[in-house]
Amino acid sequence: GARAPLPQRRRLGGPSAERLQCIRGCCSGEASSSSSSPGFRRVPLGVRPVKDIEMSRTLASGPHSVVREGAWCTGNARVPVAVKAPCLPTSASLDAFHRELGVLLQLRGHPNVVQLLGAAAHPPDYAFVLGLEAGSLAELGALRGRRLLGCALQAARALREVHRLGILHRDVKPGNFLQSPDVGREGGLAVRLADFGLACPPEE
Repeated sequence: GARAPLPQRRRLGGPSAERLQCIRGCCSGEASSSSSSPGFRRVPLGVRPVKDIEMSRTLASGPHSVVREGAWCTGNARVPVAVKAPCLPTSASLDAFHRELGVLLQLRGHPNVVQLLGAAAHPPDYAFVLGLEAGSLAELGALRGRRLLGCALQAARALREVHRLGILHRDVKPGNFLQSPDVGREGGLAVRLADFGLACPPEE
């Protein structure tokens, strides 16, 4: 499906979704001038996936998380989203969730990083609500010519911003670059880096 960015300043999912702090208080969804896009909209961290989002098919499933397609309903609008629900069997995995959430909040608004539209960061729900993309670069097979160059440029911009913030992604591969058709981007594709589950500062 085509990506559908969430309009700014739109209320989603009722009062609980308007929480702007995670349960620990370490992650804030407030608009921040230190983010990749200064003044970028607030990100609700109290989403209730079961109540606020109509889930449909499973997009990906692995030992650490399940990603499902859904529709975030607000008023008369239905926003297509991807909901990534991590498996959190230990306190260390819960720490990793908050670390990944913090990274995505830092990178919010960057055109070449997956869009964080909201998150469930209060028990019993833990999930990332992300912009829905058509697929990954791995699914496109071999790239050539202008498409290859365009994708490479966008991937480089994403990594430059990640490194500028002092973060190592640690899992850079074609499958972790999402893509959707966009005639306004180089190569006719919008490319966004995703899956920051292993990301950390260099000293770690």
